[in-house]
Amino acid sequence: MSQAKPSVLLADDHPAILDKLSQLLSHDFEIAGAVSDGAAAVAAVARLHPDIAVMDISMPVMDGIQAMREIRKMGLDSKIVVLSALDDPAFVTCTFESGGDGYVLKSRMNSDLVLRSAKFSLDAYSSLVAKSGQNLIWRNINSNNSAREKAVQEEL
Repeated sequence: MSQAKPSVLLADDHPAILDKLSQLLSHDFEIAGAVSDGAAAVAAVARLHPDIAVMDISMPVMDGIQAMREIRKMGLDSKIVVLSALDDPAFVTCTFESGGDGYVLKSRMNSDLVLRSAKFSLDAYSSLVAKSGQNLIWRNINSNNSAREKAVQEEL
């Protein structure tokens, strides 16, 4: 019997990005839904309880930072990975301070958005390794780090 794929919610106001994300992640993840604004992302996370939400910062109605804060205020435990065009350390810091679990630049999503689901359970989330320019950003989402993940941590 195979384990169910972890679920992921996609939130971005650009349909082409949503399509690309779906293509990148659908092999390892169940796409729980796709929304185009921050308020819809909050509502979808509350309704669907995805394992992971991948969301943009710059979205209409409510930005991704405020959406993360609302999700955390509601006590929802979905992991949140920001996918943004903004290569600014202030946004990276704000992401983590607001309850985010990872930050990936849109220009590098093909190579840097690495979400693996080898041994997924309620206690072990997929790992995220993200780069922002020359600075490697590591955020542990998996309680069991692989050798590759430990090597990345040592590079920091």
